[in-house]
Amino acid sequence: MCTVTGTVTRNANVGETKTGLKIVNFTVAVEYPYYDKKEEKKKKRTAYWNCHYYRAEKVAEHILMGQVLEVVGFPYPDSFVKGNDELNSQLHLIVDTIKFHGAKPGKSKPVKKEQAGEQNVNEDQFADLPF
Repeated sequence: MCTVTGTVTRNANVGETKTGLKIVNFTVAVEYPYYDKKEEKKKKRTAYWNCHYYRAEKVAEHILMGQVLEVVGFPYPDSFVKGNDELNSQLHLIVDTIKFHGAKPGKSKPVKKEQAGEQNVNEDQFADLPF
């Protein structure tokens, strides 16, 4: 099992296998820092995980671009040759569970102070405190 936490790169889509099994496909980008010794500075690298979630097509409408997800599943690599004979590789994850972090992108509303538990405070009511 592998746990990946990252940002969805585009809205999920629902596909179908040859046997008619529904599959939700989406990609999660995971950014991690590293130190480049030649340039002597910190840089960031991004790994893209192609995620496949079987028999859960209703969840596709909730997986939106920009959303942060924690995905747990079984990883496997894949390699292929492009038309110019260049060897490439991909990371895949057969998803077991998904945990959503935060609100849907573009759907969050600002919280009013009263809703956040803050109260209007008068400075004078604390003037006699010793600290």
